[in-house]
Amino acid sequence: MMTLFMGRVFGLVVLLVLLTSVVRAEALADSEKLLANTSDSQAPGVMRKQGIRAQITSLQRITLSSEMPGRITRLKGLPGDRFKKGSTLVSFDCTEQKALLRKAQAMEKSGVTELAVQKRLLELDAGSTMEMSKAEARLAESRAEVSVMKARVSRCQIKAPFAGRVAQREASEHEYVRVGTPLLEVFAKSSLEIRLIVPSRWLAKMKKGDPFQVAVEETGRVYAAEVIRTGAVVDPISQSVEIAGRIKDKSSELLPGMSGWARLPYE
Repeated sequence: MMTLFMGRVFGLVVLLVLLTSVVRAEALADSEKLLANTSDSQAPGVMRKQGIRAQITSLQRITLSSEMPGRITRLKGLPGDRFKKGSTLVSFDCTEQKALLRKAQAMEKSGVTELAVQKRLLELDAGSTMEMSKAEARLAESRAEVSVMKARVSRCQIKAPFAGRVAQREASEHEYVRVGTPLLEVFAKSSLEIRLIVPSRWLAKMKKGDPFQVAVEETGRVYAAEVIRTGAVVDPISQSVEIAGRIKDKSSELLPGMSGWARLPYE
């Protein structure tokens, strides 16, 4: 009798689970159907009624600053311009630094010759170990000076750390700047992600790779996205947590700062 009762209870539990799954699937299907039948211009409004506010950001958005005092001879790019990784974005007038590098290299060459002479004299018993040690020390000093000057000359150009676009130009060509002066603000298009605040109770259901949709107001389009990261801290007052997603469409129209509404399958 007890076995029969437990069997009926188990059957009811399985039936409830199946019904819940079906209802959730139908709700998601209805949501997708509603968006499919909605024009791009209407999509953000539809999402706003039931969605969560979301914003596009860039993980790699940095300000390139001057590492040396000097006059700018070249400043590539205006806001919106694209650039490749490794391309020269800023160049400085480094006439003096290059001249000092040539001087240091000449001293290094002289030191090599002097050391060779001292070694030969020592082999002929016409020199001394002290003079050879001094020659070695002078050569080491000149080589260190060459390294210092090469480092200074390398600062005469600022190369792009990644492929991206110019967000803001904060200096001009022919302008004299000091160390630390902001020059260009740039960001990497490949690092765009979407941030949104969701109820913390969703963490029990959420996992990396879960799909969702986001309507971007500036473009009037709905994009497919996926969860890539969840926050590590829950706000105890609002019982919410920040999550990050990635928009699958690599459209060039998306920019940092754009915002919209997201619809997730946990609602």
